Amino acid sequence: MSRVLVVDDSSSVRSLIANRLRTQGYTVDEAVDGETGAERALAAPPRHPTPSVPVPPPAELDAVLAQIRKDGFHVGQSTLTPDLRLLAVPVMGADGFATGAISVVAPAAQSSDEDLIARCLGPMQAAARDVARAQEASGSTNP
Repeated sequence: MSRVLVVDDSSSVRSLIANRLRTQGYTVDEAVDGETGAERALAAPPRHPTPSVPVPPPAELDAVLAQIRKDGFHVGQSTLTPDLRLLAVPVMGADGFATGAISVVAPAAQSSDEDLIARCLGPMQAAARDVARAQEASGSTNP
């Protein structure tokens, strides 16, 4: 399977995500902050480069955010790499605001939106709920 880098300043959240990924067969590297995460990412670059992301026009961004609020996830073509399909699920705090997100990408030629949703949405939603509970238990979010 693939290698995943988990970056979070909360050790409980980082461990929760890393352990869940390990049980799914992933090799997991961990970093406590963005600086360490960047160092580790640069030491072993990903197979798919991640270029600078242009900011979408406000109307386009508003439409995506409205769809996420309605459906509880976003699926579509990656804005970073056109040949990748992305599925993202927000991590919701007790106050109803997103505190982060969990996302996966898959080669567009091998996975339709429907296939990605069928295979990944349930486990990602469970992981997002686990992260939200860990954030609340650690006091990193305010209910």
